[in-house]
This record gives sequence, structure tokens and C-alpha cells, in this order.
Amino acid sequence: MLARWKLGDGETLTIALNLDDKPVALASPPAKVIFETPARAQDRTGELGGHTCLAWLTGDVNLKANEAHRAQGSRS
Repeated sequence: MLARWKLGDGETLTIALNLDDKPVALASPPAKVIFETPARAQDRTGELGGHTCLAWLTGDVNLKANEAHRAQGSRS
């Protein structure tokens, strides 16, 4: 199952859920993953493993937050 919601701040929340035992094809999330189970589920390239859930945000707000985070990290 793949579901998307447009949020009030302009971002899109996407949730990918696979309740089957077998993996299914899924392109890598195009943005920062905000939730995954089991741990490191996003590391599987090109597929969503069995009994796995991923959630990510996309949009201008998330891109600006990521840029700000990277800028803070480069000052360290």
C-alpha cells in the first residue's frame, strides 16, 4: 500500500506499507525518511521488505530544513 497526503505546510507525507511476507518493488524514497520499521528498512534498494513500513516527507519545507541542517553541520 502506498498512501500520500498533502499537508497544510505544502509538504507531502507518504507512507509505504507491506504486510506480506515477500518484498515488493519500491523506488528509494526521494526525501528524508521520518519513520521506518524494522530498523534500516530504507537501506533495501529497489524494494520494500516484507512486514515493513516507511514514511517520508517531501516538499519545499522539508528541503529548506535539510539545507539548514547541512549548513549547521558544516560549521562544526
